[in-house]
Amino acid sequence: MEKKDHLKKINKQKIDEIIELVSYLYEDDIWINQSISSKGTGSDLLTIDEIKQAIDVTESFKLKTALNNLSIGNRNSRIIELLSRYHVLFNERILRTYLNSNPKVNRLSIRKKVKTYISKYY
Repeated sequence: MEKKDHLKKINKQKIDEIIELVSYLYEDDIWINQSISSKGTGSDLLTIDEIKQAIDVTESFKLKTALNNLSIGNRNSRIIELLSRYHVLFNERILRTYLNSNPKVNRLSIRKKVKTYISKYY
């Protein structure tokens, strides 16, 4: 049980660091700031809690099965929705901007890092 709590603590620390990074990017980069500010918030998707509540109250086996499938796909749908809304945070321009900010770093190594990042995630 202690190992599970330790992993949760580490994951929380990483998530906090990612949130900190996103807030820095939002503050520092006017293009990111304008792009994100122009996006609406909210979702047309049902929340996972709404789906679970519907599963609990329904008695139809077919409807429960459909709702279970919906709950499984809900996370992926939400990820796609958020990525399409905030994709501006995940492009190579940001990497170039921040990796090039240190004049002591060799430009060739920066280009290599960007290429490695893009090949890994795209």
